[in-house]
Amino acid sequence: MITKRAEDSRNCLRPVVAFRSAREAFGAILRGLEITSGKVLLPAYIGWSPREGSGVFDPVASLGLDYEFYGLNERLRIDLDSLRAALQTGKIRVVVIIHYFGYVDPCYPEAVRIARQHNVFTVEDAAHAMLTDLVGGVCGRSGDACIYSFHKM
Repeated sequence: MITKRAEDSRNCLRPVVAFRSAREAFGAILRGLEITSGKVLLPAYIGWSPREGSGVFDPVASLGLDYEFYGLNERLRIDLDSLRAALQTGKIRVVVIIHYFGYVDPCYPEAVRIARQHNVFTVEDAAHAMLTDLVGGVCGRSGDACIYSFHKM
């Protein structure tokens, strides 16, 4: 009998739960966290359309959760100083990191590290970035949860 053990846990499969949409997945994560106080910290750029609403913001609003925004630069990359300042208030329970347009934010590993220092749950929105491994980026491995969207591939 041959047994195999993973030597590098970063290459192991993570549990996967299927939902009809990334929006439903995010809502399920937020409900599962049972947030009774504190805020959800979102990036300052959130997409919205009259036909579809906002996949990121709608679950936060529908659950009646308090929220706050952290800054981004002109390339939609995380402003780490803004993120740190928000986390230092002690009011943040969840940080959402969005990998915009399929690009992995170069500040993403540091942002997750900062969130962990504050014991804050991190959700990665990789709806457009699931295949970043194929183009030299890696996302979806550092946050506590990651949301992908197959139909956006």
